Amino acid sequence: MRSHSFLDLALGAAILCVAVGFLVYMRVQTGIGGFSAYPLNAEMGHVDSLKAGADVRISGVKVGTITSLALKPGGYRVDVGLTIRDGIPIPSDSTLGVGSGIMSSSYLNITPGHSKTMLRPGATLKAS
Repeated sequence: MRSHSFLDLALGAAILCVAVGFLVYMRVQTGIGGFSAYPLNAEMGHVDSLKAGADVRISGVKVGTITSLALKPGGYRVDVGLTIRDGIPIPSDSTLGVGSGIMSSSYLNITPGHSKTMLRPGATLKAS
């Protein structure tokens, strides 16, 4: 049986450090994981091909996730539940749209407004 040399152990430790570093980097870049977030709601006339789990983006950067989609009772508008990462305030006059890329799935795009009033957790943003 062959004994492990110091070089083998050092190489294994280096590979493990690189792998953990990559996972942390990807978690920060994608916003996936246990980062704290606050809930918001949106009311939209149509959601095209949005699904629960889709990205919420501002200026192309992921800032949250869609948590639910439901048709409002007594109407044809859609209630959209979403979470937004803490530290990203959303002005109350922001607008919503559905975006999609050539190679990516649909996402909810928020275009920030100019209001000084920010949406509180649990507030509803209404789209036209």
